[in-house]
Amino acid sequence: MQFFRFSVAFFFCIYFPFTTIAQHTLVKWGDFTIQQTTDTAILLKWTTHLEVNTNTYVIERSIDDNTYTKIDSIKASGNSLSRISYSFIDNDTNLLKLPVKLYYKLSAIGMNGETANQLLGSLNHNQQLTLPWKIEAPLYPNPFKGYFRIKFTTTFPYPIKLTLFKLTGEIAQEEYIDISQNSLAEVVTLNLPTGAYVIRLQYENAVQYLRAVKN
Repeated sequence: MQFFRFSVAFFFCIYFPFTTIAQHTLVKWGDFTIQQTTDTAILLKWTTHLEVNTNTYVIERSIDDNTYTKIDSIKASGNSLSRISYSFIDNDTNLLKLPVKLYYKLSAIGMNGETANQLLGSLNHNQQLTLPWKIEAPLYPNPFKGYFRIKFTTTFPYPIKLTLFKLTGEIAQEEYIDISQNSLAEVVTLNLPTGAYVIRLQYENAVQYLRAVKN
């Protein structure tokens, strides 16, 4: 009888090594690195040292470290006691053209839908060039409703292209503003949905970005 009890215990130890561990952890994280490889590609790499009933890894992105959007998910190995490496390339051609700081959140999702503690990282992407104009004050009002104004310190002899982007990178509104005679520009936004926006001012290779919210 003693041999029988020992055999059962030994069997569970060999074939169910994750049963006890699963009560305590879903994943043990290793490294998490973010690297810009081209103008429109960012490489995310991470490692794990332990996985217990892990189903997927969800990658989310934000430009304000507040509102995150899921961009993809990767299948996990499931169960592992060894080091495993993963990678993902973010090549959203719309959003990655914006020279803003990008924030990434990495979450491990278990077989039953549970979420492990998350990894966070950020990257300063596509820094701005020297501008041929200067803004006297921040965009106002902000938050705005039906319009907003931008006050420049001087006039500029050429039309400036103004583009409003949603946080997903999608273009919401686009127009040209003329400050050749008046340094105050007013932009009407009556048809714009409420939400947060990135505003791009551009003339040839000179680009400047602002942030605003419509209520």
